[in-house]
Amino acid sequence: MRLGLLIGLAALIGCDKNSKQSNLSVGDFQSASFQLGKIGSNNFVHQDQSFVKVDANKTQIVNVTFSEKYLNRDNEFEYYIIKKKEETITVRGQEGQDSKITLAFFSLKDKKLIKSISKNFDDISVSSEYLISTKYGCCGSEDYNELSSIWTNETFLKFNSKYYHIEIPNSHISLYIGYVSDSRDEEKLILGELYLAHALPYLQQVKNSYSSNFKIVNKLIFKANTLQVFNNLGPFTPSITLVKNISKDELIDYEDHQELRLWSFNNTKSLDGVDFLGLNIKFESDVNESISLDIPIKNGLLFGDNSTEKVIVVDK
Repeated sequence: MRLGLLIGLAALIGCDKNSKQSNLSVGDFQSASFQLGKIGSNNFVHQDQSFVKVDANKTQIVNVTFSEKYLNRDNEFEYYIIKKKEETITVRGQEGQDSKITLAFFSLKDKKLIKSISKNFDDISVSSEYLISTKYGCCGSEDYNELSSIWTNETFLKFNSKYYHIEIPNSHISLYIGYVSDSRDEEKLILGELYLAHALPYLQQVKNSYSSNFKIVNKLIFKANTLQVFNNLGPFTPSITLVKNISKDELIDYEDHQELRLWSFNNTKSLDGVDFLGLNIKFESDVNESISLDIPIKNGLLFGDNSTEKVIVVDK
C-alpha cells in the first residue's frame, strides 16, 4: 500500500528540469517511506529508505537506487554495485532545486565498499572510467556539466552544452574539449572559456586494458574586442564542431557529445606530431554576420601551445 502511494505521489510531483513545482497541497500528503529489499547474493545485503516529505512551502524527495556496472580500476575491469542516493528539495514558487547525489561503489568480488562520492548536482551518470555530472540551468540558462574521474573524483572537464571527444584508435589516447559560457563577464568582455583535457594511459597493459590519467592541459579565454562586439554575440555556447583530418576519419554526433575518431593517426603512441585543423567555433550574432574561428591542434595541444592559459580576441 505504501509503495503504491509513493508511486502515485511521484507521478503527481514528478517533473523535468523545466518544471519543478509540485501540484500537491499539504493536506494531500505528509510523508511516506518504504524499505528496500535485498540485493545481490545471500551474503551481500544492503537496505535503505526512499521517502517524500511535503510541508507548507517545499518538497523533499530522497530516492535510493542500485545498479550494476562493469568499471575499470587500475587496469582491471570488474563488476560493481552502485548505490545512488538522490536528495532533492524544491521550494514552491521558486526556480531550480537544491540537489545532492551520493554514489557508493561496492565490489562484487569481495563485497566491500570501495569508494563513496557526494556531489551537489541534479544528475550523475557513470561511464567505465569517469562520471558525468549535471546541474540543470535555471531561468533559461544552459545546463552546467563536469567530467570527473571515478576513483580520484578529480574534475578534468567543464562544459555547458555538450563535450567533444577526440579518440586516436589503437593508441588508448583521447582528448576532451568543453566550452563554458557561464564564465561570460561584461566588465572584462569575456565571452567564455574552452578547455582541453588529455586522457593518457598509465600502468602496464593488462589483458589489453588500460586505465587513463585525466588532466586539463589548455584553457582558451575568448574575449570580445569591444563592448559592441560583446553585446552583439549571444550569451550561450557558440556552435562548435570537430574537423576531420582526412576523409577516413569518423565524426559522430551524439545527444550529449560529439566524437571524432582519428584513423589518420591510428596506432600513434604519442601526441607528438598529432597535428590537424582541430575544431571550428562559430559565434552567432543577431546583428552582424556570425564570427567563425578555427582552432588548430598541434602536438595534441590547442595551437600547439603548452601554456596553461591563452587569450583569443574575437572581433567582427
